[in-house]
Amino acid sequence: MFSVFRSNLYALFIIVIWISGNFLLNFFESMVGISLSLPIQVLVVDVLFLLIPALIYLYITKLPVKNTLKLNKISLLSILLVIGFSIFIQPFMMLIGSISNLFFTNNLNSFVFDLSEFPFIVYFFILAVLPAFFEEITTRGILLSGYDDVDIKKAALVNGLFFGMLHLNFQQFFYAFALGFLFVYLVKITNSIFASIIAHFIINGSQTLLMKLQLDQLNQLGKSMPDINTLDPSMLYIAVLGALILALICTPIALLLLHLLARINKREHLLNFKLQKADIKILPVMWPIGVVFIIFASYSLLVEFT
Repeated sequence: MFSVFRSNLYALFIIVIWISGNFLLNFFESMVGISLSLPIQVLVVDVLFLLIPALIYLYITKLPVKNTLKLNKISLLSILLVIGFSIFIQPFMMLIGSISNLFFTNNLNSFVFDLSEFPFIVYFFILAVLPAFFEEITTRGILLSGYDDVDIKKAALVNGLFFGMLHLNFQQFFYAFALGFLFVYLVKITNSIFASIIAHFIINGSQTLLMKLQLDQLNQLGKSMPDINTLDPSMLYIAVLGALILALICTPIALLLLHLLARINKREHLLNFKLQKADIKILPVMWPIGVVFIIFASYSLLVEFT
């Protein structure tokens, strides 16, 4: 269980520096009298608080990089199935996100809108490329490696929880949790982190491209992007209904592609979702994840109400 505990401590460390590091960066900017552009801020934060800690972790633990991060080859057919899965799972993600919009403030739209002031290639890189690599190295790389000997359902549950909490707000937490859960299966089935990197990139890239097309259309009409937090509740309910219809059509296709992915990789046994007895041996080493959740919930509620 030491490997599980080590990964959980790393998760706690990442959340702490992820939150405090952003404050320190803003404080540093004000002290030296400089103001970094939004893309540079995101790049700096990702490098300082995701990439560098990962490199330090790998150096200190002396764990083999290839095995820890699962830098294994993935077949072309598997890549195609992962791409298909990533496309058809998005309505499910949008459904969860649209339901979350009914209860929590959506800060992502304003963030994306601010980024859209920069050239498309810049904010596509920030929204699609960086998360696909840096977040996956942290979650489906280092964190998941500690759960190699743990039942996949438990590993996916913890990994999904951390992935959701890494977004630091309740609006994104729920769909990020669901995607993090499913991404674990992609990695375990293919034995390659490249599966989740591709899926992450396709999903974020698709959503970024859709946002770009929507903004271009609004600009042609001389309109601006509406603030989703000020929309009439009826519009939010319509969005939920539309996402529900799409999800009912597309989600079964996504799950079928996931099953085909498991079949061609000869890992269909991983899709056994029968509940098993809880492993009480793992409970004593789970306290860092509990602390992570307390920090996440406290910070998210503070942001939500202020």
